[in-house]
Amino acid sequence: MSPKKDRSIWGWIVPIVFFALLIGCIFAFYDYIRQYSARWSFSRQISHEIVQTDSESTVIRRFFLGAGGGAVLGFLTALRSRGKDSHDDDA
Repeated sequence: MSPKKDRSIWGWIVPIVFFALLIGCIFAFYDYIRQYSARWSFSRQISHEIVQTDSESTVIRRFFLGAGGGAVLGFLTALRSRGKDSHDDDA
């Protein structure tokens, strides 16, 4: 495998995995973070109630929903950067 092709593969994999993990974790733990950092007591109370009734399966479901959205975002980012690279090669 040539170095250029190897770099191209990493150019696709890294953004997809990065955005999937980042957005998946944000979706999974948003209420846990908002429970302590919300500005208004109403928002803290809502988050506290969600955390109290949260189960492991709902956290996992939210993580995978966020990871799916993050993977799409990472794919679009990789696709966009690949398009810029191909235009740079033509010039």
